[in-house]
Amino acid sequence: MKTFSIVSVGLCIVGFALLLSNYLSTKFNEPIVMIGFIAMLAGTIFSFVAFAKNELGFLKFIAAGTFFVVTFLVCALDPFQVIRMMVWLKN
Repeated sequence: MKTFSIVSVGLCIVGFALLLSNYLSTKFNEPIVMIGFIAMLAGTIFSFVAFAKNELGFLKFIAAGTFFVVTFLVCALDPFQVIRMMVWLKN
């Protein structure tokens, strides 16, 4: 059963799509970015659950790698977005 792997990839795709839609728009939308990061984080957690359950397949590696790659790209391409999110969370 690859249910955790499929759910993790699905959540990572949803999170990536939300972050990409915010990046392509001209206005910064905090709730969309927050939901995107939470979806990607939940996808990574499901990926680690798939690792723990020794599920077959390669999907679990894709979901775990996607979270770290997208987080790195957000920090490298638009570092002020990370600072903006931290300030938004603080308030």
